[in-house]
Amino acid sequence: MLSDTDFQHALDCFTQGICLRQAGLAEEALQHLGEALRLAPQLLPARFERATLLAERHRYDDALLDFDLCLAQQPEDESMHSLRQQAWQAGLAYHDDLLKATSADANLWFRRGRLYALGGYYEQAVGDLTQALLLDAEHQDALNILGDSLLALNRPTEALAGYTRLLALRPTDAHIWFNHGNVLRQLNLLDEAIQSYRHAIALNPDYAEAHLEWAHCQLAQGMYQEGWARYEWRWKTAQLAPHFLPSPAPLWLGRENIQDKRILLWAEQGFGDTLQFVRYARAVADLGAQVTLLVMSPLLELFQQLDPRIAVIDPSMPIPAHDFHCPLMSLPLALGGTDSDFGGPAPYLHADPQKVALWQQRLGTRRRPRIGIVWSGRRIGPRNITRDMSLAQLQPLLQQDADFICLQKEISEEEHAVLGHFPNLRHFQAELSSFAETAALMACLDCVISVDTAAAHLAGALGMPCHLLLRHFGEWRWLQSRQDSPWYPSLRLYHQKALGDWSGAVGMLCSSLDNTLIHPGGISC
Repeated sequence: MLSDTDFQHALDCFTQGICLRQAGLAEEALQHLGEALRLAPQLLPARFERATLLAERHRYDDALLDFDLCLAQQPEDESMHSLRQQAWQAGLAYHDDLLKATSADANLWFRRGRLYALGGYYEQAVGDLTQALLLDAEHQDALNILGDSLLALNRPTEALAGYTRLLALRPTDAHIWFNHGNVLRQLNLLDEAIQSYRHAIALNPDYAEAHLEWAHCQLAQGMYQEGWARYEWRWKTAQLAPHFLPSPAPLWLGRENIQDKRILLWAEQGFGDTLQFVRYARAVADLGAQVTLLVMSPLLELFQQLDPRIAVIDPSMPIPAHDFHCPLMSLPLALGGTDSDFGGPAPYLHADPQKVALWQQRLGTRRRPRIGIVWSGRRIGPRNITRDMSLAQLQPLLQQDADFICLQKEISEEEHAVLGHFPNLRHFQAELSSFAETAALMACLDCVISVDTAAAHLAGALGMPCHLLLRHFGEWRWLQSRQDSPWYPSLRLYHQKALGDWSGAVGMLCSSLDNTLIHPGGISC
């Protein structure tokens, strides 16, 4: 927790940075803003000020990194997204002009390649970074970002070769060992990945990101006691540190008796994480605590039916006085979770019967099985191209004799065009205003088919049959090489057999539905 003294020093540095910028002393201003952010990484005005100043100094790639950290704190801020996009476009134009004047500068190719990577255009990034390496075969930063881009393109074998080459040049660089571990993890070589994270931590014992990825490996292997303890390092990472709730109350991790105490449980990461871990809130209430649950607004109405002992609020409401607080994903550690403890049985969430009745009326008479589908997650920021799939890749499924219901809110223009080819696929984007509405719609369906998004967690929490399509390496929560989930008994898992091979996973799903769950009207779940 940041001390009052450090926070005041950070504010002073921020103020001095503003004054220096206004005086035209840009480099001095950047130094003061950097010191402010070193002391208080969550100080959003300082982060934004530095981002805009870096862009003015034509340091666009560094500016984008700061804009991304701003958006991590305020992901729905459309003006911030617009400013980031403007900086990205200005950076590309600036480097385009420089490369027209001289195409023999490896650093220029590197910087434009890094910009492409930061914009999510990884194929273009690979092209520019490869050109940088043709001009300077030992351009270490280009090797590093090239590895990141290849990893994002689901080409980990190529990325591994690059990082191995880079380790020969920088064997004492903890960050390279960390990236090396990330590639091994994507190849499902978890023990080898852990060894790379160990190397990174030996070089930098406080390397929070390496500790966190080590925890992910342990959790993926079902080593929950060790994994939950190491998972606490997430609050020291650059990505998550700004999200730690500023509370005057102490953090509760299970050591204190909380009977008759007031405790605030709060959502810390994405919708899927919150849906998965809210199950533990009831166990905290069982300890005799007075529980308040702070969650994102779209989850508020759904969670209000979780347990009458639990008061549910969203960020628009005042936070009540409390004796302790705990982020939701720390509850397994606080409650002493073991390798067989998954927070109680599902279902633990329920759809509103009145909303269900309205959706039944909206859908009309059931003539054949109804199946909900989700093929991609949220579109804020660069696409998660290894997790998501295209609607067209679900074509073998959509040719089945069933009514399909789109459960995702965000559909691109390109996908809208594809929708017209499938008259048996309906979508209700405007009506899905909250997770309570989505839950009610799900309750009218026979099953859900989804990639790894919040929709799968919602289906599992509701006890709905759900077929989950997973990338080759998967997330830690789905464990390794399992077709079932101890978190959600109603889920069945379909892993890619090879990197990027959705056709195989979709084929297995269709075969499963055809062979085991068929009736005269078509497929059923």
